[in-house]
Parts: sequence; structure tokens; C-alpha cells
Amino acid sequence: MEIDENAKSAWDEWELGEHLGSGHYGRVYKAKNKSRLVEMQSAIKIIAIPSEDDRARMNKLSEGERRRQVEELKNECVREIEIMIQLGESPNVVRIGDYKVIENSDGTGYEIHIRIDLLSNLDAYIDEKTEDGRLPEGEIIKLGTDICSALELCAAQKPPIVHRDIKYDNIPYHPRPTPHQKRKRPPRQPDL
Repeated sequence: MEIDENAKSAWDEWELGEHLGSGHYGRVYKAKNKSRLVEMQSAIKIIAIPSEDDRARMNKLSEGERRRQVEELKNECVREIEIMIQLGESPNVVRIGDYKVIENSDGTGYEIHIRIDLLSNLDAYIDEKTEDGRLPEGEIIKLGTDICSALELCAAQKPPIVHRDIKYDNIPYHPRPTPHQKRKRPPRQPDL
């Protein structure tokens, strides 16, 4: 994918690079930390509150009701991020390093920047580990079990977290263990 010249990181020390993907709730970029001697990489997800779909729906509302709903969406997103930070030590959940909420200059909404682990996608893992593009049955069962485990953990929260975008492209994978993974995770653990 390409670099989005207009996208900026909420952190001065993190520079956005390649656009990794987009979805209904936001865009994800590869990022590197410019302030370190040793380059650190991460991913930064930028969520627009309200989304384009939400904006279209909210155009029919009064200004006060629209502002109330935007605040409600922002607060719900922040609550879920805070819970996901707590769940980040679980082996099947993507770790969040930090987040920032930035009000739009026109006051009509927010951008939420979330710094997360930079992970490979499942396709890259399958290509690396197989010649025919097919995982062995045992790995498929383990992958399914790991995904279900992560979803059960989210559903067990009070209030429950709903993933909202479960699809093949949203199954990241740790290709190699990092020092954190060596302590806490099996090296080939998929994350949601």
C-alpha cells in the first residue's frame, strides 16, 4: 500500500509510514519511532469519530443531539480502548501501547490515535510456513481455538466488548517471538 501524505501521528516521536489497511472504523499505518537510536516499529490506527456513515445519519439531528451522540461514540470507544489495554497481556489480544483523543479543528468530532503492536497478517504466515498455502489441520484447529478464546475474553467484560469486524484480513499473526512474547506467549500465537 502507499503512504498517505496527509496523515499525521498524534505523537511527535512516531512517524507514519505505509498505509496498511482501512475499514469502516479507521485506517492503520506502519509507524517508526524517530527518537530512538534503535528503530522501533509499531502500527497506529486512526479512528474517525463520527465515521462517514455516522455523519450522514447525524446530519438530520439537531446540533445539540449530534454533539451528544458524538461524545457518546467517543466515550464508548475510549472505554473499549481502556479495557483492551487491560486485556493486552492475554496471549490472543493485540496489545495497545498508547492512545490519544484529538478533537477536530472544526469541533465536529474526534480522531482517536491508537498505537498497537505491528503484526503480520495471516497470509504472510501461511506463505512463509507452507508450500501449497494450506495449514495442517492441527494448526487450523489451534487458530480457531485462539480466535474463540480472544472473543470469549472480550464477551466476558462488563459491559461486553463486541469485535464488530471479524474477517480473515483482521487476524494478525506474530511471525517471530519478541522478548515480550518469549516471556508471555507461544511464538506463533494469532491475535485479534
